[in-house]
Amino acid sequence: PRGVHLYSIQQRDADVLIAGEQGALFRSEDGGQRFVELETPYPGTFFGVLIIDSDTLLAYGLRGNAWRSADRGANWEQIDLGQPVTVTSGKVLLDRSILLADESGRLMRSSDAGRSFKPVEGSFPTGLTGLAQGSDKAVVLSGVRGLTRVDPAQLVAESR
Repeated sequence: PRGVHLYSIQQRDADVLIAGEQGALFRSEDGGQRFVELETPYPGTFFGVLIIDSDTLLAYGLRGNAWRSADRGANWEQIDLGQPVTVTSGKVLLDRSILLADESGRLMRSSDAGRSFKPVEGSFPTGLTGLAQGSDKAVVLSGVRGLTRVDPAQLVAESR
């Protein structure tokens, strides 16, 4: 619809979510057989959406925009990430915390299901494009400069 680019697909059981330009979010509850568009208050690009639990979603994108829904996408609240830097990737970690990465190399972590985020201590490469977590709980960052492994002990969020 509307000729928008789509950037991310996220699946959990039969739920499938797709994020894209112009605030586009699409959800399927039947494993991708049929999609409906979720209305969002944000008209900018979403580079990703995370399924936090059966009801909670977190969409993120341009200029540090992050939006959270606690009711499967019916209503949305904006989450303050502290800087207007594009968020390029996100991951729900094995411990159920949430990690977001922005294009400046900043990692932000949430321990409250995406209600708030704190920056992770340390220096990480700029131009981050993806996050993955191994069974050893280490996180692998992908970006324009290749791959970087981050030990789980380094994923400590700073207190504000």
